[in-house]
Amino acid sequence: MLWRIKVPNRADDGAQLHSKLTENFTVRSERDPVRLRPDRRDVRRPRRIHCNMLSPSRLARTTAEGSSGTVKKHFRGTPRAYVRVPNSSKMMRMKTSVIRSLLATAFAGALTLSAAPITPTFTTFGPLPGATFGGSGIPNHAVAITTYDGVTLGLTAHQRYSNPPVGNNGAGDFYAVKDGDTYSGTNSNPAFARWNFAFYALNTNSSHMYLDLLYDFDPRAGTDESAHGRLSVLLPSVSKAQDAWQDSWNLGMAFLSAQASGTNFVLTPPSGSFNPNIPGEYTFALVLRDKDDVEVARTAIRVNVLPDSGATAILLALSVAGLAGLRRRH
Repeated sequence: MLWRIKVPNRADDGAQLHSKLTENFTVRSERDPVRLRPDRRDVRRPRRIHCNMLSPSRLARTTAEGSSGTVKKHFRGTPRAYVRVPNSSKMMRMKTSVIRSLLATAFAGALTLSAAPITPTFTTFGPLPGATFGGSGIPNHAVAITTYDGVTLGLTAHQRYSNPPVGNNGAGDFYAVKDGDTYSGTNSNPAFARWNFAFYALNTNSSHMYLDLLYDFDPRAGTDESAHGRLSVLLPSVSKAQDAWQDSWNLGMAFLSAQASGTNFVLTPPSGSFNPNIPGEYTFALVLRDKDDVEVARTAIRVNVLPDSGATAILLALSVAGLAGLRRRH
C-alpha cells in the first residue's frame, strides 16, 4: 500500500496538520472507502493495523484498512511525504509497533520540511531607490531586496519619529531599542515600539502574483514560521513604480492583532500580543507565490531589540550619519 500524503503549508500548526491527516484523508480500498479517524477502530474488518500519526502533544492512535489503496486527497502547493507499507498478506505479519514507527518517522520528516524559523534572506542588501514606504523621510538605504521575474520585494526597519536610529549589520539583521514610544511628542504611543518595519512589493510581471507578509509577536529567538502572523494579498501587475504596494507599520498597531479578510486579502494574526517593553528577536518576511500557490521567492529580515542601557551608542555607530535627525513616519 502506498500512502501519498501532502503536508499542509507552513501556516498550519501541529493541530491543523493532525486534523487534516486524520479527518480529511480517505483511503480508497479495493472494496470500499475507509475514512481515517483518530481513537477509533473499524470493527467491520478483522484485518487492520494501528498507526501513529503526529499530533501537537502526542501520537494519536489511528486505524486503517489492511488492503491496498492510495490516499487520494492532497493539499495544494506543499511538499509530499511518501510511505510504502506491504500488502495485506504481509501486513498482517508485521508487528504493530513497526508500522507505527514507520509512519511516525515519515510524518516527522515531512513536518520538518514545513517548520523552520525565519532567517535573513535576500538577493541584495542596500539602497532601494524610489521606495518611500508610504511616508516621507523613511530611509531606503538599507533594504533586504529580492528580485524575481519582474517582481521586486523589499524589507527594512527604521526608527519611529524621534526615537534612536535603527542600526544594521549589512546582512539583514537590524538593531533597535526596546520600550514603548513615549518620546515622539503628540505622536507618542506607549503601545507602539520605538521602531517600525517597512515593506515594498512591485510586480511588473504580466501576471498577478500572491504575496504573504509574515510578522512576529514572540520575542524569543527562532520563532517558527508557522507561529507568525500572516497577511496574504493579491499582488496585481502594475506598470509604474509608484504603484508598488508599500507601507511602514508598527507591531503595536491594533489591526495586526485582529483576524480580517476582504476581496483581495486575508489577515491571520499570531497568537498572543506584542509587548514593546520586552527585548528580543522579531522576524519578518515577504513570500512570493505563483498562481499555483507555490513559493518562488522571498525576502526576510530580523530585528534585534536591545535594552536601552548602552544600546543607543551601538545603534548610532551602526547607523548612517545624518539619519538621526530625520523625522520618521509612524
